[in-house]
Amino acid sequence: MAKYNFQLVKQTLTEGEKDRIIAIYLNTADGVTDWAAATNDFGAASAVSMKQSLRNITKKLDKSAVGHAPESENSAPEKPTKGKKRKVECEETKGKKRGRKSKKEKAAEEKAEMGEEEE
Repeated sequence: MAKYNFQLVKQTLTEGEKDRIIAIYLNTADGVTDWAAATNDFGAASAVSMKQSLRNITKKLDKSAVGHAPESENSAPEKPTKGKKRKVECEETKGKKRGRKSKKEKAAEEKAEMGEEEE
């Protein structure tokens, strides 16, 4: 979980959002949140709305924390991009793909065989 500056959180969040976080915190034991109890304590419409509002609160804090808080310690370094392959100019053209013959090719082949047998 990201670390947030207390003063920034105190300034950014409304009283309702703070109450919602307190209700969630008080109904969390061993890292497991009892969403039904938190919903009843806070008086929200449903557990789904509580979860969504918590997501919105964290997004709000992330947006307001830009430039105020140090970056997370466990952020992965950026991966170097691979170079693009150059197209090689060659005079050879690739042959036709191997695969099943189409109906037209089969019919033409059979017709050619019939013509050879008649001769």
